[in-house]
This record gives sequence, structure tokens and C-alpha cells, in this order.
Amino acid sequence: MRPLLKISLHRQNPLSAEQAVEAAQTTRRNFNLGVANGVLGGLLDPLSNVFVLTLFLTKLNPPQFVIGLLPAISSWGSLLPQMVVAGKVRGQRRVKHWYRRAAIMRVIGLSGMAVCASLVLVNTAVVLPLFFGFYLLYAVGNGVSGIPFIEMVGKIVPDHRKGTFFGLRQFGVDIPPAELAKMAHAA
Repeated sequence: MRPLLKISLHRQNPLSAEQAVEAAQTTRRNFNLGVANGVLGGLLDPLSNVFVLTLFLTKLNPPQFVIGLLPAISSWGSLLPQMVVAGKVRGQRRVKHWYRRAAIMRVIGLSGMAVCASLVLVNTAVVLPLFFGFYLLYAVGNGVSGIPFIEMVGKIVPDHRKGTFFGLRQFGVDIPPAELAKMAHAA
């Protein structure tokens, strides 16, 4: 990340050949890591799908309104934090710390849901509220991470590569890894 920051601050000055090569390598590495991040996120997305969680919760026999809370927690838990974070992130030079904090929230939420799923046979009355608490933490983490992620992509990925970047992230789950690597290097 350091070379990109140095280059972006000195954009008016011409780059030496060595700096240009270093900048191109850094940009390519960041591009490939961002695509890999999107592909892995796309592979893990079915784990947090509301439909899968609904089937899981129906096995616990909770009241129906509790199952109806899942889509609300998923959407509002992601959207409401974005309104707060957008105002705080705007105009800041560094936003990666927001993304890291949100990643910690998401990991704790997913880990907690996994522990709750493994303890479901022990005591349903205790596991159900804990599960919803961890799911809410995961949803809020998703909301908090969205705005800083787009800010970082806007600063790191060149304008002419943004379409390719998001396209490869979106369709990377359906494309074999060898083909995905060829497409990323060709673009």
C-alpha cells in the first residue's frame, strides 16, 4: 500500500522507470487480491443466506415472527450502519481501519453462529437469542465494511479497470481459477 500512497501524492511529478514498474506491480497485486477477495466472499455467501438460515431455525421450532426477523436483520443490519459510516469515512485519506474493524465483527459473528449451530441440541432457549445476536453482529459488520471497501477500491483500482475488477469479482465464483487468472492478466 505504501508505494500507491507515495505515487498518488506525487502524481504531478513524472515517475522514474523504476517507480513506474513498482507501481504497475503493486496495482496488479492489489487488483488480483481484490478479485480473490470477491471470489472467496462469493463462495461464502451461501453460508449467510437468509433461506439457509431460515431452514436451520425452523428445526429449532421458534415462533414464526422470530423467523421473520432474519430478512429484516439482514437488510436493515447492513443498511443502517452505512448511513453512519458514510459520513465518517467521507474525505478521510485512510479508511482501512474501518474495514478491518468490520472484518473482525464479521468473523466474530460467523464464528458465534457456528458455535450456536453446534450447541443447538444442548439448550434451544439459550442458543436462539445468542444466534440472533451473532447474526446481527455479522449483518452490522457487513454494513460497516461496505463503504470503506468502495472507498479503497476507488483509490486503488484504476478507473479503466473498475468494470473488469467488479465483473471478475461477481462472476469469479462460476469461472475456473485458471481461466480467472488468464482474464485478470489479459485485462
